[in-house]
Amino acid sequence: MSKFTQMLKQQAVPWWVILLEGLGAIIIGVMIFMNPANTLDLFIKLMGVFLIVKGILALLSIFTDKSNWGYKILVGLIAIGLGALVFLLPEGIGGVLRVTLLLMIGFGALLIAAIDIIKSLTGGGCGVGVLGLLIGLLGLVVLGNSAVASEYIPYIIGALSVVGGLVAVFVAFRSRS
Repeated sequence: MSKFTQMLKQQAVPWWVILLEGLGAIIIGVMIFMNPANTLDLFIKLMGVFLIVKGILALLSIFTDKSNWGYKILVGLIAIGLGALVFLLPEGIGGVLRVTLLLMIGFGALLIAAIDIIKSLTGGGCGVGVLGLLIGLLGLVVLGNSAVASEYIPYIIGALSVVGGLVAVFVAFRSRS
């Protein structure tokens, strides 16, 4: 058994949580590629759904593994709060509110990424760390979108989401076997 496989088996997050997050990221990435013209609105809604699901999974994982419960509660509440904010704001919000929302999602993703990375370094497992890095990259893309031509943003977000999801699925199955 390789050292990587041993680390995966010792992680505190159940393999199925990583699998569900990975599958969610793949679905979001594919949907973004299917409709790049409306990616900003689509991305905001899909990111809201992803954050709510991630938050719920983080909170539910406390019942299967009580270690790092403080991190799980913090990530869960932040993710659910940011995701709910997406749906609480009115449809067709103005440009300033949309940019503000994207900034909040970007900073929230960086915060969740930092928490996930810290959790992985304190015994949470490398799968959590990989997802944290990918969520952090997504947050950086959202925050840095003014520097990138707007026509490339959908493809960058979609590619990051699909690749991150595939890595998460691989890590989940690797930790299961």
